[in-house]
Amino acid sequence: MAMTYPPVQSPSIVTQSSDTNLQNQLMTAMMANMKPQDQAQFQAALALQARKLANRLYMGLTVRKASPALTNGSPTQTYVQNTPLTFNLSTSLNGYCEGIIVRVALNYTLATGTSAVYALTAAGALGVIDTIEVRYNKSQFKIRPVDLRQLALAGGLDEWTIPNQVLVGQQNASIQTYLNTGMPITTGANSSTIEFFVPFNLVASSDARGLLPLMAGDTGIQVIINTPVALLAPGDVANSGDSLLNSIYPVSGTGHAISAVGGSVSVEAVYRDGDTYTGIDKMPFDISLVEGTFQAQLDQVLAPLVANTIQRTKLNIMGRHYYVLLKIIDAVQPNLYAAQANLTYIESAKDGVGGNVFWKYGTQTNMNYYEYDYLQRFGKGQDLDSGCILMVDAPTGNEGQSLAHLRGAGAYLDNTRTGWADWRYGAMVAAVGALGAGPRIEPTVFYVNPTGLVPV
Repeated sequence: MAMTYPPVQSPSIVTQSSDTNLQNQLMTAMMANMKPQDQAQFQAALALQARKLANRLYMGLTVRKASPALTNGSPTQTYVQNTPLTFNLSTSLNGYCEGIIVRVALNYTLATGTSAVYALTAAGALGVIDTIEVRYNKSQFKIRPVDLRQLALAGGLDEWTIPNQVLVGQQNASIQTYLNTGMPITTGANSSTIEFFVPFNLVASSDARGLLPLMAGDTGIQVIINTPVALLAPGDVANSGDSLLNSIYPVSGTGHAISAVGGSVSVEAVYRDGDTYTGIDKMPFDISLVEGTFQAQLDQVLAPLVANTIQRTKLNIMGRHYYVLLKIIDAVQPNLYAAQANLTYIESAKDGVGGNVFWKYGTQTNMNYYEYDYLQRFGKGQDLDSGCILMVDAPTGNEGQSLAHLRGAGAYLDNTRTGWADWRYGAMVAAVGALGAGPRIEPTVFYVNPTGLVPV
């Protein structure tokens, strides 16, 4: 006998969240057994936790938007060497800025001379910008584009590499040409385009530390793009120039020169204003709950760098450092910051004595320097540029982030007065030269300032 079933239909489309908050039910049951005075404190703690959770949801659910910074109504400014280009970000209703997009479209002509040959320095196309500073009344961010490149290579950014390119999978040629053309070094007229994102927070995608208010009536966000003194290393000496401060250097021949330098620079604000696809009401954000603010700054340069000498140096900026990047420049060759074989010792020390260390590799340690390089591959995307070292690499995690965000090697470095206030980095090279600005170590620190944004 055939079985019969009642008629059925597809389920109704769910358009509202119907999740049951089991945690709230558990908390309610716990509160039922508490004394009234304890219940009040418990409820206050739960309310604070809920408000902090709302800020994390804001970072995950709100729509990311972009808008150009207009200067006298124009979205671009003319590229000029050795010049600070100032951009004031356009305000947005209820807007909070999480970063900026910087774009440079550069034109230049390299002289033919007498068999003049050119090459890119270690900075290359990223050297067309000297520094990027973000001012929120005071300096919030000041870094070099090459700093971001190292973090991208280490897996700390959403971009696998800067200048941008697709490493694995399909790449649309038109998109790639728009974002990154490379930097030609043939004689005659050339053009180059580069675009990249500067995030204001590198701890985690759900972390609100680093967001800056973008609404009218607030302090206002100003971006200063400083261009280098010279794209081409000055003079006509083969293999001269600075690996960090120039983009191009002379290789051979004579009559090296650059002319007709121009083009445009633009800045866009990347922001959120509370709009979500999940509802028609704007999602609120409570900036008063943000504990500290994420900043990045160039720290004090160690100069001169002396060969065959361990120079233990203290950071000038105190904070909770999530990234401490060293650019070791031996001034031997312009196409490398420092040759890998020239790096002979690296050390993370608790103080200036030298006996109290977290770790050390290289000369007189019974461990080859390359053992340190091997450990740095654990959990990373790629090797960094030769001469660039991440002494500290500690993003909080990779939940909700792209595959480029891999867990860091350890916790952040606290060198505030209650932490490792006397922490030192130590490095040694076998040889130094005299090219460009000379041998030196330039640290860049990416850190949480526990003071946070302050009223003016």
